[in-house]
Amino acid sequence: MAVAGAHGGAGTSTIHTFLPSPAYDLGCLKQPDGVWQKVETYGRPLIVVARATVPGVQWAAEAIRELAAQHYKPACLVLVSDGWKEPREATLRVHLLEPRVGAVVRMPFLRELRVVHPNHDLRLPRKAQNALASIVQAAEKAASQCTPLTSMRSPNYEMA
Repeated sequence: MAVAGAHGGAGTSTIHTFLPSPAYDLGCLKQPDGVWQKVETYGRPLIVVARATVPGVQWAAEAIRELAAQHYKPACLVLVSDGWKEPREATLRVHLLEPRVGAVVRMPFLRELRVVHPNHDLRLPRKAQNALASIVQAAEKAASQCTPLTSMRSPNYEMA
């Protein structure tokens, strides 16, 4: 899987840490100078991560539009909770994004991550485990529905 953030602070690196290997962290799609990163997943399913807030969902919509322009349909949009109830306006906007992604998964707020690094031996709550399983399932579904892309840089190029 390839994991990309719709905005800085979305939780991309944390989600990446909990996904099974190999998962690749592409960082934030929109660079600080406002330029969108050119994405290359080498045939891997693309996971987009955003905060479950109104601005987070707006940034996710922008990222999904940009990815469509680059001929990508994300396998999954992961909305990371900030500990508060998802705002109604954010929920309504997510409904508009659903047809443009393979799945929408809501990752619950993990209070433990405020005091423990994700690489620490952390037992995730069941809701978080279920969310991660849903992300993997969406990625597997997307991978089974398309043929792998190859890089145009070299005919013998392979990436682990």
